[in-house]
Amino acid sequence: FDLQRGTVVAYECLARARSDAGNCFSGKQLIDAAVSMQLTREFDDLARITCLEEIAQLCQNQPLHRPLTFFINTLP
Repeated sequence: FDLQRGTVVAYECLARARSDAGNCFSGKQLIDAAVSMQLTREFDDLARITCLEEIAQLCQNQPLHRPLTFFINTLP
């Protein structure tokens, strides 16, 4: 957020989940589960694909007057 201009300058894509029972899972819980099941690559791939799909939908639904910056944090 640019405090001088009062505008958003970038977005960060965060992983969160909700179970069918309504339980919420934090990004840390999701990452810990992926690591414990040795599915970090699959988790990163799914997180990246989901984020890019949501960005594409956002760009289709809203007029964009300037380039937007998005951050996608993946597992090391």
